[in-house]
Amino acid sequence: MAASARGGPAPLGPLDGLRVLAVGADVATRYASWWLSECGADVVAYRPRWQADPADAGEVRFERLVGRGVGEADFENDAAYGAIFGDADSLAALQDGIPLALREEASVVEVTSPFPGGASFAGVQSHDIALWARSGLGYLTRETTAALELGDPCLPLNRQPSFLAGMAAAFAVAADALARETGAAGSRRIGFDKLELLALTPMQPIAFAQMEDRIVGKNPEVLYPGGVMKALDGVAYVRPVDPPHWASLFGVAGELEWAAESVVETPSLLLEARDLLDARLREWVASETRDGLVAKAQAAHVPVAPICQPSEMPGDAHLAARGFFGTSGEAPALRLPWLSRVDPAGAEPPAKTATGAVRSRPASPALPLAGLRVLDLTWAWAGPFATTLLADLGAEVVNIEKQPNKSTLRRNPPFLGGREESDDTAGWWSANQRGKFSLGVNMKSPEGAQIIRELAAECDVVVENFSPGVVDRLGVGYEDLLAVNPRLVYVSMSAYGQTGPQAHYINYGTQLYAASGASYATSRDGSMFSQMWIPYPDPVSGLAGAFAIAAYAYGARVSGRPAYVDLSEFESLCCITLESL
Repeated sequence: MAASARGGPAPLGPLDGLRVLAVGADVATRYASWWLSECGADVVAYRPRWQADPADAGEVRFERLVGRGVGEADFENDAAYGAIFGDADSLAALQDGIPLALREEASVVEVTSPFPGGASFAGVQSHDIALWARSGLGYLTRETTAALELGDPCLPLNRQPSFLAGMAAAFAVAADALARETGAAGSRRIGFDKLELLALTPMQPIAFAQMEDRIVGKNPEVLYPGGVMKALDGVAYVRPVDPPHWASLFGVAGELEWAAESVVETPSLLLEARDLLDARLREWVASETRDGLVAKAQAAHVPVAPICQPSEMPGDAHLAARGFFGTSGEAPALRLPWLSRVDPAGAEPPAKTATGAVRSRPASPALPLAGLRVLDLTWAWAGPFATTLLADLGAEVVNIEKQPNKSTLRRNPPFLGGREESDDTAGWWSANQRGKFSLGVNMKSPEGAQIIRELAAECDVVVENFSPGVVDRLGVGYEDLLAVNPRLVYVSMSAYGQTGPQAHYINYGTQLYAASGASYATSRDGSMFSQMWIPYPDPVSGLAGAFAIAAYAYGARVSGRPAYVDLSEFESLCCITLESL
């Protein structure tokens, strides 16, 4: 088996052999170059008359991070490019300056923006603030007041929009490369807009606006107990999602056994006894240290998280155990947000549709991922967001809903016409399920596990986001499915990854936002943390997952080698929020 790409000599990455030209110095372009080169692509940059301003320490550190694996274009000696990407202005300025022999077979990925100024690391901040505001994210981001309450809308001083655009550009390049290996002929031009990309993230608030004419965040009254709470030496986020987690929390807090016994059967108790429950929780939290509180809650499988500063991340024991930080000069150097394993090439997989387990439908050959088949075992939002992006680009995605339970997104408002008794009226679910097949399977039964194995035998990729160990106990883990498909790419997307001291922690997007330092990084000046009306980490890690899937599917198609990818949502968020370091 291949070693992890972290710590020691790096094995060949999944994009090894792919030659890419990055045009221009746009921050998104440089960020994409980093992700592509970290995955083994041969990336060269064309940036005439540009160099990092040595007086701008932030620019120098950023370029040191993203430029470490990127070469300089040499049109006289370079081999032909498989892809060319960059911002629209830089691509237009270059026009036909690239020799025909280098570009005639290359696809082009063009990134646009309605606002100018994406190049310099310092100057892009105002550009990204405008994007954050215009996309609606500014309204959904709230600075926390001194009283730990939700304050005014916040336009953070960071470059997250450009980093996300870079991630999306890398995904587009990898998807196009996979298309060529799948048999799609000819080059193509792929374009996307930074504002449209950001507008994908407030999916539920958009559904509320469309279906109920409701503006999420307009009336910031908090109906449930918990939330941001002061501990002895810091602040924590204490608000579970599901009634069983609330019951466990009440048991850990003590003096709330009466609520623990009732809340699962009577969830309305959270509203009816809010003040009483909230007062006791705050009393308990105030008597605990921040990290001690989190440890006690997580030991009881309750999603509670510390609210951390970005500066705490380099010393984080879990990130250290997973080798997330390297060094680049004096600054910590981030790795990509996963660990991977690439195994020796297996036998030729059985022909697709051999058992009739999957019924194909016509795919548009114009879409780059037409011909890719994905078995989607994910739930909640991060995993479904990743597979929705794959479906948007033409992949055939078969989503498995765990029976007898409904998908969690089917139970989340808003509902068309207020008809929440239906399984098919939830706006958030519809937005995440577009372009996919859906199949209900009881994976805890032997028959259900066999259905999963039969489907996996005919798929290129399996993606799941259960807690670590669950798929192995169900008999549908990587080793189980590799036995029926020797060229499988298997991607696990969990909160903290499959390894490390916090791998067993249960956290959702809101908790990851707190624990990763993102709440401070996504604020006006970093002196106070923010809160968001959406689980922002989910689409961020979903986008990272989509890139990983496309990259490793390409690698498997080229080499015939199966791969296992252990993606951490926590690390995905760190990749775009730790620029202050």
